[in-house]
Amino acid sequence: LNFHYWRANRDRYPPRKVTRFDSDLEDSIVLSVVIQSHVPNCQAISMMRHPCTSIDQYEDNAFRIIAALQEIGLSYPIQAPDIISSPQPKDMLLFVMFLYMNLPHYVPKTVIVFSTMLGVNMTKNIELTNPSKKAITYNVALQGSGDFFIKEDCVKIEPKATVSFPVEYQSRFSRVVESQIVFTSRREGNVHAAAMNFKLRSRCSGRKPRKTIPVSAVLYEIGTVDIDVENPFAEDAEFQLGLREWSVCDADKNPVKSKRCEAYEPFHLSVARVRVKAHGTAKLTVSFLPFEAPANFVALLGFFDQKAGEFYYELFGTSSPPLPLETYKLQVKAEEPGTKELILPHRNVQMDRARMWLDHRGSGTKQQLPDTIVYDVKLSSPYFLAPKTVTVVNTTSKSAEGSKSDSKTLGRTNTMDGTRKLSNEKDPKSTGGAGAVGPISSKLSLEFRPREPGVYPCTVTLTSDVDIRIYQIEGTGTAPNTHCALNFHTQARKPILQEIPIVNPTEREWVVKPNFAQSGHEFDGPREFIAKKKQANGQATTSYYPLSFKPEWMCDVKAQLVLHNAGTNETYEYELHGVAEEPLAEEHVVIKCEAREKTSHKFVVKNYSGSPATFEVESDLVHISGPSSIQVDGRGQGEYELNFQPLQAGSTLGCILFRDTHSQHYSWYTVELMTLPPKPQQMLTLTCVVRQAVAVDIQLVNPLDDVVVFEVMLNGDGLLGEAEFVLAPKETATYELVFSPLLPARTKGTAVFFNDTVGEFWYDLELIAEQAPAEELEHLQCELGRTAQVQVKIDNPTGQEVALKHRSTNKINFKVLQQRVLLPPLESTTVIIEYSPASLGVTEESQVIFEHPSIGQWIYKISGTGLAPQEPRKVQVVAQVNRPVSQTITFKNPFLETVHAVILLDSSGEKNVFQLLNRKAKVQIGPLASTQIPFSFCPPSMTQHSAELAVSVVKPPLTWTYEIQGVAEAPADSTLHSFTVQARESLETYYLLDLVGLDTAPGSRHGDQLTCQLEVPQQHQAIVSKCFDISIESSPDPAQRPTSRAQVSLHVKFAPLRPFVALCNLVITRASGGRWRFDLKLEATEPEVDDTISIQSPLNKPASVAFRLSNHSSVYAEFDAFFDAESAYEFTVSPTSGVLEPAGTAGTAFVITYKPTEYGKPVQGKLIIQTEDVYWSYLVRGTHPKYTAPVADKPKVATRISKDVAQELQKNAQARRKKNFIRDNMAGGASSAAKAIMDD
Repeated sequence: LNFHYWRANRDRYPPRKVTRFDSDLEDSIVLSVVIQSHVPNCQAISMMRHPCTSIDQYEDNAFRIIAALQEIGLSYPIQAPDIISSPQPKDMLLFVMFLYMNLPHYVPKTVIVFSTMLGVNMTKNIELTNPSKKAITYNVALQGSGDFFIKEDCVKIEPKATVSFPVEYQSRFSRVVESQIVFTSRREGNVHAAAMNFKLRSRCSGRKPRKTIPVSAVLYEIGTVDIDVENPFAEDAEFQLGLREWSVCDADKNPVKSKRCEAYEPFHLSVARVRVKAHGTAKLTVSFLPFEAPANFVALLGFFDQKAGEFYYELFGTSSPPLPLETYKLQVKAEEPGTKELILPHRNVQMDRARMWLDHRGSGTKQQLPDTIVYDVKLSSPYFLAPKTVTVVNTTSKSAEGSKSDSKTLGRTNTMDGTRKLSNEKDPKSTGGAGAVGPISSKLSLEFRPREPGVYPCTVTLTSDVDIRIYQIEGTGTAPNTHCALNFHTQARKPILQEIPIVNPTEREWVVKPNFAQSGHEFDGPREFIAKKKQANGQATTSYYPLSFKPEWMCDVKAQLVLHNAGTNETYEYELHGVAEEPLAEEHVVIKCEAREKTSHKFVVKNYSGSPATFEVESDLVHISGPSSIQVDGRGQGEYELNFQPLQAGSTLGCILFRDTHSQHYSWYTVELMTLPPKPQQMLTLTCVVRQAVAVDIQLVNPLDDVVVFEVMLNGDGLLGEAEFVLAPKETATYELVFSPLLPARTKGTAVFFNDTVGEFWYDLELIAEQAPAEELEHLQCELGRTAQVQVKIDNPTGQEVALKHRSTNKINFKVLQQRVLLPPLESTTVIIEYSPASLGVTEESQVIFEHPSIGQWIYKISGTGLAPQEPRKVQVVAQVNRPVSQTITFKNPFLETVHAVILLDSSGEKNVFQLLNRKAKVQIGPLASTQIPFSFCPPSMTQHSAELAVSVVKPPLTWTYEIQGVAEAPADSTLHSFTVQARESLETYYLLDLVGLDTAPGSRHGDQLTCQLEVPQQHQAIVSKCFDISIESSPDPAQRPTSRAQVSLHVKFAPLRPFVALCNLVITRASGGRWRFDLKLEATEPEVDDTISIQSPLNKPASVAFRLSNHSSVYAEFDAFFDAESAYEFTVSPTSGVLEPAGTAGTAFVITYKPTEYGKPVQGKLIIQTEDVYWSYLVRGTHPKYTAPVADKPKVATRISKDVAQELQKNAQARRKKNFIRDNMAGGASSAAKAIMDD
């Protein structure tokens, strides 16, 4: 009480120390302060009466305490008189204890932070768990900011359950808002839970703009944008506007630095407040004035209302380069330099105008311009040259006035008339104020050098840390007295035209006259040419003089052309060079014909000369005919007829040339001869069953006296034959054509025989491939409940592996056992078809089809008949003596209808040895369904037991019999019987085993026949079968024979050739019944090394040793050669695998290499060479050559100094020795003391 009163009082009430529970608490002041210390926002006790001088005041305070408990949800059986009239200390003590136990729960347990973006609502869940066995109901109340909401004011938690209570936060302000959520338990009977209090606090993680407003402006110019302000809140608001977080950025809104706009804000508002109705809109104008370009500006425009909330828009401004301050014009002759000086004032008129606008708004700065400004100069045209930097200096205090007077003249446009050399005279209009501008301006010198006549615009950009300026230059290059070269390249008799442009910027027409200087007449043009005057809009007119090059034949000529302009008295000289190559073909002629058929075509022959001429005919085509020459008149043309008679089909390219015999000029044509095949010799029809073959003979005759080789081309699936066919002179022979199809089809084909001399012959083939008939297999007979199989062989006629799909028309009775049938290339595969009868005495049929889309189908017709069951099936069951085991017999109903089966077990008089586990003797089995018949077997002795189980059906009357053979097995022997021997050694011994229960039937011993069998794991069967043998045989030594009737003697022979370990089972069986099983361990250890090999090698140099090894038997064997894991890495062996030669040969050569990499102790390794049967090992040692230190007869270097030198060195050392001051001082002090004594 004292602590909370001291902490929460805050000087509202006088200090007090509670020592009694009656008088100190009767005015309720201390109790109210304690409650407010835990619940600061409790309203019932906010106005307590003090000091209390009457009973009414005491009573009023007491009622306020009761109201405070009800407000916070605490219920305590106390009345106001209990606190006022006669407060009992014990009752007040209990009441204080009640507050002590419950009020701490009203202190917030934790702070729940709602971190979200401004304007983005957020919901969090408070998990409440009820660990008790009764349901709890909480009243929920929010205290504090109204930005937090709850949907329900109560929540009920079932026993042992967890409930998530949602709290929603509406983000309206970026400032921190707080609230408290209080869970107070509702008392239900004697169930009352403690209150819970959580503090809710907002955190603005960022201001996400609701939309982005783009705005653009030119540098130093004002751009505006009208914004539709939307009120997102449900109440009218008067928003206070504010700009914040503005910066310069790139297109991706990444901040960049700029000195030019550090002191100037880019965005400006027209008003400071704006009123917007709930969910309404209002207009707002934003101005954008950039001081950097090209650049992007970003800022947040905030809207804030104390009650409604706040939100932001993003302003994204884009600035472009400024407008040109000045525009100048230059005119210079092409390829000649001209200069221009630009007057640069100290002040930028555009920036001053922008700063003045800011001053009028009251947002400008009083920043003064520096006296010296350095500008970087950039030119947009490569035909202009200027310094990279220019400096503008303000040297007088009157520079501002001068700049004002100068700014009025800078807006004018200066022009310069172009002559051969640029005039340096200044325009008085533009530089009239040069006397005033001088001290506050600078000059920028530009050099203009046009490459050819034309207009050359250029933009001069000056950038500094203060401002940016742009000047526009328009340069005009005029034509000088030109002298150039023109090259012409064409083919003979193909003229080309070159137009020479002539630009006339004057107001009168120009008369241009040409003058040609040439040896022939190849170059030509009009003798007089008019260049039109400039257009009405003042733009110069371009006219074109047509210059042609007309070669009559191949040539390489040069000439000169001079164009004289009478209007300007200018001359233009051109060096002309013309080259004419071979003439192009007159035409590309396409001739279509049939082989061995005659076709003609007429070609037009032109004579380009003025006199008659004779043209010789040349061609690279074969099988043509026509006159050898043709006469054509001068400047005329004639027709030449050429005959074509090709012998074989195809497409041929060639040419025909007509040459003038006098001038050797020629013209020529390209010819494409498209020869179609001749008509077929005969129509042949070939019919064959798939995967069979049929042959047809084609008779060919050689009418020539030379050997003829025909190339044969067969077109069609399944056609086979020789690719070449040779005929002797005057020979008649037969060509064998084979047709062997794989797929049934009716197609067309051809057989073509062609020879360059004889020509082409072909036959039209009609190919008919018929489906192979179904192959009937032997009739199968099988007992019901059993299966019968038949094998079929399928050949693959192709050179690729083929996977066949199979299906059966009767899947119930006939099926293919292989799931996937693979046919190797050009090989055959055996497929098994299984028959399962489903009826008695009825023939069942099916077709089994194997197919592939590339090689066709195989169809097999198969039938079978079901027989009554006759031969009983044998079932074997194994169990230990007096230990029952269970086993099942699976019986399948072979019929297509339900049967009722009766199951009987006959144990041949042995009771309780075999028993049926299913109590029902009758079972119902569905069509083709299976049932399990369980039975048990418990042998009483080590003898053979048998029983017969019969399954009978009534309709049809059939019985299936199962012969059950019971084998009694002795109890498992836990002893592991080991036989160990070293590899390549042999072990032969007699081993005694105890057979438990062997002598249980006295008198039958001699009639028993014992056999033994060794069960070996699959991976060790091959090696164990070769090296281990065990049989039942008595030892010739009577001392090693069995000593009891239950023992048996085993003869063991174990001779392994390689190390291995195998765990096997030895099974001993008695003919009259009984089985014994023993665990055997066969272990062949590693043999002694076969040899030791020593290799000596120096460091980092390999040394090798070779030896040969042959197999222990007369067969080849695969081997592996390697060093074991503990061997040094300096050893290698070659080869590491291969085939070992048989015994009696020279053997396989092995090479061991040793390459040491460091000095140290000798290393060694173990080389192992092993085959499937034999194991060899070699110990390999590696050493270094023994080192012998060199011995010298006499020293070659003097290592001792002479006596004279030693004395001289000693003197020098004494001279350099440091003086010992401490010793000298000690000696000096002693002598002074002795002197003083003598003086006394």
